[in-house]
Amino acid sequence: MKHTILFLLVFALFACAVFAEPMAGIPNPVQEKQSLAEINEPVGSFLCHPPVMGVTDEAFGIIDCTSYLIAQYLFQVNGYRYCFRAAKTEEDISGIWTDGQTAFPAGRTETISFAEGEGIKAARWFNAQIQYTLSLEDPDSVIDSETFRLIAEEMMEVSRMDDDVPADADLSALAGEYMDAWSGRARLTAVVNDDGVLVIEVDWADSAFELVRWTMSASLLEDGRIFYEDCAERVISYDDNGNESAATVYDKGQGYFTVSGNTLLWDGASDEHCRQCIFEKTEY
Repeated sequence: MKHTILFLLVFALFACAVFAEPMAGIPNPVQEKQSLAEINEPVGSFLCHPPVMGVTDEAFGIIDCTSYLIAQYLFQVNGYRYCFRAAKTEEDISGIWTDGQTAFPAGRTETISFAEGEGIKAARWFNAQIQYTLSLEDPDSVIDSETFRLIAEEMMEVSRMDDDVPADADLSALAGEYMDAWSGRARLTAVVNDDGVLVIEVDWADSAFELVRWTMSASLLEDGRIFYEDCAERVISYDDNGNESAATVYDKGQGYFTVSGNTLLWDGASDEHCRQCIFEKTEY
């Protein structure tokens, strides 16, 4: 896929100044967190993992700016560094200054905006009341402006909350077959039962003779997330004759998917490796 190839080639993280080592006697302004869920929830944002394997040096934090909070996600891929931020404000949250001014002027824009400085590229967009910025540190100018634009636009689509998803109990639009664009090994099937509940089954193939299966029933929240509290994980094994056996890992697990167009982001998964899954809808 286009965005997967781009991320594999060039995706990176800008080391934002607020994550620098604090001066002696001055407290670190960043409250360190352990996951995207922990930084998205207080801000109401939809920051997400990049849709590639090999993400390293992840760091999650909340920056208290008194009148609003900034959710900040730092990570590396292939030696490049990025800073991904979100906040409910129209002030520039990128943390980048050029020629004595912030990279972006205050005020909302309806389209994605870009800015560049020496060794720095940045993008900003708004979704509903939330501002997002994506910043790249590229001191050798390896990544050209057009490539960065495509990366930022794809990240904007992945992190976007779908305004067309209804906030009521009708989940029929989400029924269908999905494949995970991140791993290429996980498949999701969603059906609506007679009670109007979305029943989800995820299969992750470990080998020709074993897979991991998660099953759960979900309801839609008003913030574009579908929540469940009955997730069961089982390891399904097959012998040489095709006979099936199952071992339960856990049941009654809680979590959520984030709905983004025809995509389900499993950023609320209990299993850490599942939080990077990006399920894209296929033919149903």
